[in-house]
Amino acid sequence: MLTKKIMGAGGVGVESDDYWVVQVSDVRLLGDVLVNSSNDVIAAFGDAQAVAVVSLDKEGVENWQKKYVYSTYDSGGFKWIGVDSSDNIYISTAYNLGLGASFDIALFKASASTQAVLAQAGISSSSNDSPSKVSVDSSGNVYQTLRYNDGTVNTAGLAKYNSSLSLDWIYKFNDGTNLSEFRATTVDSSGYIYAGGYAKEAGTNEYRPYLVKLNSSGTVQWSVKTTNTISTTQDAIDYGGLIRDIIVDSSDNVYISIASTVSSFGVTQHLHVLKFNSSGTVQWHKQFSSTGSSPDDTSANLDMCITTGGVLVACWDDGTESPATTAVVGLSPSDGSVSWQRNIDRAHFSSIYAHPLGGWCFSIATYSSPYGGYIARLPDDGSLTGDWGNLSYNSSSRWTSAAGGMTWGSSSISAASDSPTETTPSYAAATSSYTITKPVSKGFVTKAVSDGSYWNSGNVLDVLSIADEGDLVVIAFSVDNSTTSWSWQGMSFTAIENLTNQASPGTYVGYRIVQAGDSNPYLGGSSFGLQKLTAIAAIFKPTYTTFENSGYSNGSGISLDPPSVTATAGLWIITGHLDDDFNSTFTAPSGYQLIGTAGDPSVGSGTCICYKQESLTSENPGAITSSTSDSWYAVTAAFS
Repeated sequence: MLTKKIMGAGGVGVESDDYWVVQVSDVRLLGDVLVNSSNDVIAAFGDAQAVAVVSLDKEGVENWQKKYVYSTYDSGGFKWIGVDSSDNIYISTAYNLGLGASFDIALFKASASTQAVLAQAGISSSSNDSPSKVSVDSSGNVYQTLRYNDGTVNTAGLAKYNSSLSLDWIYKFNDGTNLSEFRATTVDSSGYIYAGGYAKEAGTNEYRPYLVKLNSSGTVQWSVKTTNTISTTQDAIDYGGLIRDIIVDSSDNVYISIASTVSSFGVTQHLHVLKFNSSGTVQWHKQFSSTGSSPDDTSANLDMCITTGGVLVACWDDGTESPATTAVVGLSPSDGSVSWQRNIDRAHFSSIYAHPLGGWCFSIATYSSPYGGYIARLPDDGSLTGDWGNLSYNSSSRWTSAAGGMTWGSSSISAASDSPTETTPSYAAATSSYTITKPVSKGFVTKAVSDGSYWNSGNVLDVLSIADEGDLVVIAFSVDNSTTSWSWQGMSFTAIENLTNQASPGTYVGYRIVQAGDSNPYLGGSSFGLQKLTAIAAIFKPTYTTFENSGYSNGSGISLDPPSVTATAGLWIITGHLDDDFNSTFTAPSGYQLIGTAGDPSVGSGTCICYKQESLTSENPGAITSSTSDSWYAVTAAFS
């Protein structure tokens, strides 16, 4: 079952449901997520003996869902996915031929329109084979990273298939004696292919990160590895490991992530993110260290993306506290500096991908009963923290960043053509039973609009042009007359506070859940008494059904501490009014966001709305401040 928690972004001009979380029941770990050319979010998971695939639109609404079942034996391991320019999906997974070699490598193509399986390919060797990530170039060629046995040693491999999954070539990468493995691949704007993993050398823990750049014919352009001395377990964590992900930016700079392949119990765990230019020269290296109470374990994934807003977002399993969680950090691509850090209270094999319309998409699933997973789209500034249904996304400071100490040099490993046994799996699309529901739940402000300069009666705000049915609309306005008789026309609002008789000029604060048939509201009153007004409105999604408010507090000076509200709520709104002859600048209390202000020096009034999204049972917001001193008041409301 999929359940959707609807949220929107903070700030002006962001559409509803841009950011959301979907919960998926009955799926298991080892999944992957991407976004296709139609801005749909595609996630793949394990589901018992099948591959589960879910397609959601940009707002988290289901497009389709499907199971892909192998006819006889269990499907196991990761489910890596790629997509071509026609939105066909390629799934890299492991399956069991029943030949005594345990899992073998499978790759199949599913139709974007019908989700039917269009083509399949596979590879089998005498080893326990392992497929990994796939990438697709602009011509529809598919590149699959592999680990298989070449008859001598388990080796890293890279296979190229055409769009019909006919094998073009396979190259293996090892020194003829020691293990190697590829985990990650990507294609840059010029059609060059990158593959990365590790190449082991003679030492017990000497698993060296290995990165190679090839052209579409499989010719190596360059390859690099770490050159530091690796003799101890701590050395292996600081200078060794497996490349877990590779991405490129619009200038074809290359970013890799590295996590250790060795047991880290009793030593300090480090994770690594590095930037190379397209010639293979390191631009910067950031090493992450945990401050957790038991920094001895992390998982196999360290996924990355670069958002359209220019943020390098990385996520990894954080096993340094119990229970394990997922760490997410926002970095600057230019120098690797950390701009924010978050924690998600789920762990094990998270995946991340940039959304072309903004933000980043995320998937994760559990590895034991009760099974279930999540798909999300979140903003690239680290905002919208809080509880999203059963998933918590909050600020964190557990991991610290410093310059890393890896040194890199050319690798002597060359690419050798190979021809392992080809097989043809028999995956077929099957009907799935994942149900999507959209419960009403708390949300964030999605739009804020201010307007003013109205005389007598007239439209205050064109609410229906910015709000939809079921939205919560909060309006605060100031009128340049404290005694006039006025009323809402077209759409009534429930009063949080009516302060028109408490000060001159007065303020009204009200809310409404927009309903079908509503018309745009306007303010009606005495043609000589209403005079000039200013207004500000905030639109929240989705519906809020109850509220409690604190009344008003008169005050003077440059600050006012609104009274406390005792309620169980997820949204806290403060509206402040200042009898301000100078159109002051307002500052929100700590933890609150200022939506906007409406004021006019000739009117002598100012109004602000501040909000905070956080689950609390009571709240004393702290003081609203202004840039000038005057007589003013505020109201606080809690919505649930």
